Amino acid sequence: MNPDSKIVFIDLLGNQYLIRGVLGNGDCALLALLQSPGFEAPVSGATESRRAIVRYARGELLEACSEVYALVGESNENMFEMYFSQMLDPGFWVGTVAFIWATMAYNINIKTHFFNAKGKPESTSTNDFLRRHIPGYEDIPMEEEKEVHVIYHQYHQMK
Repeated sequence: MNPDSKIVFIDLLGNQYLIRGVLGNGDCALLALLQSPGFEAPVSGATESRRAIVRYARGELLEACSEVYALVGESNENMFEMYFSQMLDPGFWVGTVAFIWATMAYNINIKTHFFNAKGKPESTSTNDFLRRHIPGYEDIPMEEEKEVHVIYHQYHQMK
C-alpha cells in the first residue's frame, strides 16, 4: 500500500476511518501504532518501540505478560524468553502479543480491524482480550480509554 494513499475503511457499524499506509517490512505493526493519532508514547521509531515494549514486559508485570504470551503465542517458557530476543530484532514481525503488551504499557485500547476468511470486516480489542483473560485486569482504573485503530495485513499476506 502506498504510504500516501487516501483509502477510507468502513466498519460493520458504519464508522469511517482514513487509512494511512505503512510499508509491510516487519515493522509495519509498530509503524501503524506510531502513526496513529491516538497513540501517545515516549518513543520515536520502531526500534525504540520494540525496546520499550520488551522492557515493560520484562518488568513489574512479567507474570501477566507471560500469561498473555501463553494464551496468544505459545505456552513454552523457553519460547517466551526467546520471543523477547526475537522482538528486539528490527524487521521481526510482531502483532497481537506486542499490541496487548503495548495496551498494558501505555493504557490504550488497540482495535485491530481485519477481513475474516469470508472477506467480511471484523475487529478485535486488546482491552476486551485482557479483561476476559487476565485476572484483575478489569479492576485497573482507566482514566479515559484512549483508542487506536489499526487495519493490517496478515503475516505473508501483504496485499
